[in-house]
Amino acid sequence: MTTEIHHPAVEMYAAEYRAGQLSRREFLSRATMLGVSAAAAYGLIGVTMPGVAHAAASKGGTLRVNMETKAMKEPRLWDWTEYANFCRGWLDYLTLFNRDGSVTGGLVESWTANDKATQYTLNLRRGVKWNNGDEFTAEDVLHNFMLWADGNVEGNSMASRVAALQDDTTKKLRDGAVVAIDDHTVQLNLNASDISIMAALSDYPAAVVHRSFEGGDPVASPIGTGAYLPESYEVGVKAVLVRNTDHDYWREGGWLESYCQIWCPSDPHAAA
Repeated sequence: MTTEIHHPAVEMYAAEYRAGQLSRREFLSRATMLGVSAAAAYGLIGVTMPGVAHAAASKGGTLRVNMETKAMKEPRLWDWTEYANFCRGWLDYLTLFNRDGSVTGGLVESWTANDKATQYTLNLRRGVKWNNGDEFTAEDVLHNFMLWADGNVEGNSMASRVAALQDDTTKKLRDGAVVAIDDHTVQLNLNASDISIMAALSDYPAAVVHRSFEGGDPVASPIGTGAYLPESYEVGVKAVLVRNTDHDYWREGGWLESYCQIWCPSDPHAAA
């Protein structure tokens, strides 16, 4: 906390929290969206970041969940969380939105924002591999922003989330809006201030696909950075994920042997 460089607005937010004008959750969200680590954000308001209490994890077992298995479509078109609940087995996210309101790094390890929140520098996590052996690089991130920013694709809700990166005329990614500084650094150049964009990258339609993905069913070609692979996907019946034993997951997790999503409505006609 003593060495981390904070965005100039964060001290203002901390003062507003102390004055009772912001809740703790609101403060944590604003501070971390501007690139302050969660631990440092807690420290700025004189609170120790809560530790995670859990028993020692062991691998194995199957989790069965009663959830509708919908006809699959590409991530940026997802309009129900059921899609993401299954596909996040192999598709990760750039950022993570946590229960306490903080936004922390996923495939992006850290980031900074300029004074006006019009430019963000994303530091990608190193050592992450796709399950086909490719390195996760800035090329993948640029490809995803290109897909997300395309407002001409019907049902693409990500276009509104990254609207500050769009060309007003073409409704596509603006030239120079997303720039690869090197293989592990990406710069976002917004056309207006936006403090929420890093949180938007954690929303369920923002699942990160491989640079080769051009649309369609992600189950059909499950290239991802996650710990699992789809074993089956039967619309209206069930879907099964199994642990990918040939892939080293980049973070702690992947404890289950399998995950089974079964559609068992109480009303037998509800699935029709």
